[in-house]
Amino acid sequence: GSRNFSEEFLSALSAQPIDIAELKRAGFYGVPDDQPDLRARYWRIALGYLPPDKSQWLSELQTRRNEFHSFYAEFSTDLIPPHRRSAPPLPLSDPPSLL
Repeated sequence: GSRNFSEEFLSALSAQPIDIAELKRAGFYGVPDDQPDLRARYWRIALGYLPPDKSQWLSELQTRRNEFHSFYAEFSTDLIPPHRRSAPPLPLSDPPSLL
């Protein structure tokens, strides 16, 4: 089409709900570099970590963070000395404000 790949990518990402096939097609040649957070967001959606319905993103991220904290609490007690068990490490994901 007449739009460049950056415009097509942003258009696919801004749809509600996001059409996963369209997003993957738009991202086939890469993710635009002008907005660094787009790459992480693209992969979270493309791999099913975030649902296509953006209104579910915050609750989904909270659910996944809660699962992480439960998993951490359950399995880390034997791996970490008692004096360092007070809080789990920060998750390797963006805070919700960056969505």
